[in-house]
Amino acid sequence: MIDGGGVLVAGLFSAKQKDFVEIMSVLVSEVEQLGGRIVGRFVQVEGSRATRKVMRPAARRTWIGLTRRGR
Repeated sequence: MIDGGGVLVAGLFSAKQKDFVEIMSVLVSEVEQLGGRIVGRFVQVEGSRATRKVMRPAARRTWIGLTRRGR
């Protein structure tokens, strides 16, 4: 039970994962069923250069995952 708490739903997906919108929708529904209040959604798709360029957040500090040094 989340009991009305605010939840930020974030997902990190491979560019090969084509159904990430559906997966995020299911996750949001499950959080809401547990009593959570969705305060935001964030999706990062990584993979091809074109995908990275389109989906990149405005600031690198909001990037989900390891830096190149950490890989």
